[in-house]
Amino acid sequence: MKTILKFTVFTAILLILTGGLASCKKEEPKEIPFSGYCLNDPPCLWTNRGDCRWTNLSYNNGVIIINDRKKMENYVSCTNFPNIDFSTRTLLLANGSSPNGISGISTAFYKNSRNKYTMSVSISLNNNLSIDRWVIAILVPKIADKSIVNLDVHQEYIYIIPKP
Repeated sequence: MKTILKFTVFTAILLILTGGLASCKKEEPKEIPFSGYCLNDPPCLWTNRGDCRWTNLSYNNGVIIINDRKKMENYVSCTNFPNIDFSTRTLLLANGSSPNGISGISTAFYKNSRNKYTMSVSISLNNNLSIDRWVIAILVPKIADKSIVNLDVHQEYIYIIPKP
C-alpha cells in the first residue's frame, strides 16, 4: 500500500511540475502588418510634399515611438503635415548608419509579448565605400509609449563584380 501511495504522490508531483513548465513556454513572436512611411517618394504616404524632411536623428540604430503630432514635429520638418490618426496608429521611426553604400532595405515588425516588439531591418550593402545613413518609418497599430521596441539590424554585403 505504501508503494502505491508513494507512486501516486510521485506521479502527482511530476504532473504538476511538467504542467507548470508547459505553462511557462515562451510565446513565438507574431508578425504584425504595417504600412511603410517615407518622405518625398511617390509610392509613400507623403506624396507631393517636397518640403518635408527628417530632423533631429542620431543615427544610433534606435527606434523612436511617436504617438502624437507634437512628438512627430520634433523629428519631421514640414510645412504641410499629413493627417495620421494617432488614436489608432503609432509611427515608429528607426534610423542608423551602415559602413558601405546601401542597395536595398527590407523591414518586418513583430510582437514578442505584451508591450514588447522587434523591428527587424535587413540591409543589403554594396561595394560603394561611403558610409550611408538610413531612416525607416512605419505605421503600426497603436502601441503604448512605454512599449519596448528592439531594433534588430542585419547587414549583408552584396558584391557587384563588373564583367570583363
